[in-house]
Amino acid sequence: MVCVTNRPRVTHSYRVLYSIHVETVEDAHLVREIAAMRPGEARDAEAELYRRLAPRVRLYGLRHLRNSAAADDLTQQVLLIALEGLRAGRLREPEKLASFVLGTCRIVVLDLRRGTQRRERLL
Repeated sequence: MVCVTNRPRVTHSYRVLYSIHVETVEDAHLVREIAAMRPGEARDAEAELYRRLAPRVRLYGLRHLRNSAAADDLTQQVLLIALEGLRAGRLREPEKLASFVLGTCRIVVLDLRRGTQRRERLL
């Protein structure tokens, strides 16, 4: 049996790319909203951004720190730094939010590793 539709067929990869693009645009809108308001006024936008980014940051922490508690701490630290940066307007290109957060993850993980190495040398 042949099914005929008027809609063009969409491949899975296109849907994934489209959803990533839409999410990036929406993230950029949230970034602009947070940057435009005074701290505390954009609570809904900040909460939505946290909801979207926290699982990614936690996964990064699990992969690089191999410890659930450390990944949770990383998530809190990175998103606090990111939100403070957004409030201060330090992100020049809102479309690059994911890169900004990933870079922050890398830096915080390196700092955590350095601290652990220092403590081990002292003991």
